[in-house]
Amino acid sequence: MLVELNKREGRWVAGVEHQREFNDFAVTIPSEARGETASISCEGVKFEGDQAWVSTRWLAVEAACEEGQPAADFARMIDYARARGWYDDARDEVAAHVVFREQA
Repeated sequence: MLVELNKREGRWVAGVEHQREFNDFAVTIPSEARGETASISCEGVKFEGDQAWVSTRWLAVEAACEEGQPAADFARMIDYARARGWYDDARDEVAAHVVFREQA
């Protein structure tokens, strides 16, 4: 599952790609934003240093993982993250590594 950030009309927006891929999780951002993540603000995603934190409530809605098998798979992904210290229970956020991508 990828959370993809793009700048549209001067503001950052996030969307979810590969909604049914639960074995890999990252936030992707254009490479020209390297070094600027601290100033990026958008719904569902925030940055702390080189780490991205994604709201699990936002992610479940955006990835359409609120019921059925997708919800069960999503819960397993979050449990995996929790077991490795990549989930913040107090904030209900999951950590994601940041991948800077080249724009086409």
